[in-house]
Amino acid sequence: LCQVFFLRQKNIDENLAARFLLEGLELHWAGRPSESLAWVENGLKLYPQNIHLLNLYGVLLIELTEYEKAREGFSKLLERADNPPMMQALFQNNLAYLNALIGRADLLAEADELSQKTLATIGWHPSIKGTRGTVLLALGKPDEAIPLLLAAMQEQVEITNKAQNACWISMAEARRGNLTESKKFLDEAGKLLPSCFLLERALNELHIATLKQTALKTD
Repeated sequence: LCQVFFLRQKNIDENLAARFLLEGLELHWAGRPSESLAWVENGLKLYPQNIHLLNLYGVLLIELTEYEKAREGFSKLLERADNPPMMQALFQNNLAYLNALIGRADLLAEADELSQKTLATIGWHPSIKGTRGTVLLALGKPDEAIPLLLAAMQEQVEITNKAQNACWISMAEARRGNLTESKKFLDEAGKLLPSCFLLERALNELHIATLKQTALKTD
């Protein structure tokens, strides 16, 4: 109790903001991004500069497919001078992932640079491996992407991220023409997280690959 009198305001704010962060994380891990976002937005009304709330806010916007809004947020976070090195690397990683999701040529060049940089610094983290695999797939390199995505999926403990990895593997296998493997990982993603925002995208990739193979057999 004595320590309370000597806490700085910054420490007090961080401790109070943690309540919103923890509630948001619990809902995020449960695959309920809209409810999680509500907690985070309430927290940001009180603590608009809290780095952890801002990071989760961007992650949730990704899962709600508000890519441009999320990209704007992570770009601003990267410009902050007070970022701890680990958080700075994670912001770079998240921006690279967003760029791969959006898929524009100019953004893919930045995604390639950022994902290589983070892989070189904290490449042991499964999220970093997953992002690098996603970027490689977006660059048209499924053979290089799959080993990283498989490693990320195996090492991930968060169901939301594991399901996304499974979707990307499904898409990569579809592009390689391995329809059975593609469907296997798509089904796995659906079991892990039925609400995963990438399921429809992966299903479309499998559908296109199936049509291509059918057309080749017909010819």
